[in-house]
Amino acid sequence: MLTNHFDAIYNENREAAVRSLIIAALHVKFADLIAEHKLDSLERLSCTLLFCAVKDRRMIVGHIGDGLIVKVTPSGVSPLTMPQNGDRASSTYFVTAAHAADYLRILKTTTDDVHAIALMTDGVQDMVYDENSGLVKPVIAKMVDTLKGTREECESQIGSILEKYVVGASN
Repeated sequence: MLTNHFDAIYNENREAAVRSLIIAALHVKFADLIAEHKLDSLERLSCTLLFCAVKDRRMIVGHIGDGLIVKVTPSGVSPLTMPQNGDRASSTYFVTAAHAADYLRILKTTTDDVHAIALMTDGVQDMVYDENSGLVKPVIAKMVDTLKGTREECESQIGSILEKYVVGASN
């Protein structure tokens, strides 16, 4: 949907309409999955959502739930969207929630000074983001720096970095 309708979504000023459209499109796809896999409820597909769509120099970022989206610029790494937890630190919001569109955050911006965008699940976010200081560890910039080689080289280097700084540093 973002690929086929990027311009319309980017230019739409009614943010609530954009949020509702995205959640409705997900629920239509989820209905197909429910039928295909013979699931008993929509809640079986509960998940968070992080996305980034880019066209020309324009960018649409969307996020519901926990996890983190950051941008890498010449001045460093900084959050674009923050984790969104529910009533308790161990809970979050899902795209299947009754009022999911109310929790979906949309950011429309440009890529002018952006070298890279990193989208990460809460497990990775916990290892690279300090909620108290609001700072992202330089490991994200280190991964971006590896993106200059071949795909195989990049995957190998990123795998090593994740193993050392994320998996190796976790409980």
